[in-house]
Amino acid sequence: MDLPRQTVEDPFHGHVLRLAGVTLLSTLGDSAVETLASGPLLLRYGLVCLETPQHCLVPELVVMEYGELLSGEAAWDFLLHHSNLHPRAEVLGLRDDGVEDQLRVSRLDLAQTPRVLVWPAESAGDATPMARPRAVIAEEPDSLPGRLRQFLPLYPSLADWRHEHS
Repeated sequence: MDLPRQTVEDPFHGHVLRLAGVTLLSTLGDSAVETLASGPLLLRYGLVCLETPQHCLVPELVVMEYGELLSGEAAWDFLLHHSNLHPRAEVLGLRDDGVEDQLRVSRLDLAQTPRVLVWPAESAGDATPMARPRAVIAEEPDSLPGRLRQFLPLYPSLADWRHEHS
């Protein structure tokens, strides 16, 4: 049985901002800040590559040692919670630089927090993400996807982010 390759992704409606050289996601617009994109966005998550930590791999398919295939949520759950039991499993996906790659689980740095990557919703098929945000600005964090809240620091306002980073 062929299992289609599928990433774990979450929709996000908001803005990609650049402030003091740092990329941020925000549910709030601010005309005083450089806006890189607005509207419906797609968030995907990358796992840090052990030998090249400047890159991460967005998993699409996991091939277990004995041929079992996992994709989507099942692959993500396996990688974050059970992959230590199968270090020889292979992970196929796209790196954050758009290069298709295949790595053994043992070559992923699963101790590092997964990276959040952003695509415009209408061009989610593009190989490379448009942004890698470092934080999220949101007045109502409960409205955000759970993975986003888990993997990026949250601030209730740009003023709060500025205060901590000035």
